[in-house]
Amino acid sequence: MIFKLHIKKSEETKIRVDADTKDSAIEYFSAMMHLCKRDLLRLYKVNR
Repeated sequence: MIFKLHIKKSEETKIRVDADTKDSAIEYFSAMMHLCKRDLLRLYKVNR
């Protein structure tokens, strides 16, 4: 599945990734943005 990283309160897509699960997509996004998962999810939302 394709998961997209969006800034909260915005529809602008920052990064897209093809991942098996939402958790693996979140791990990838947190590594790319140099944030821990908790901080990433406070600033961004992950959608399919």
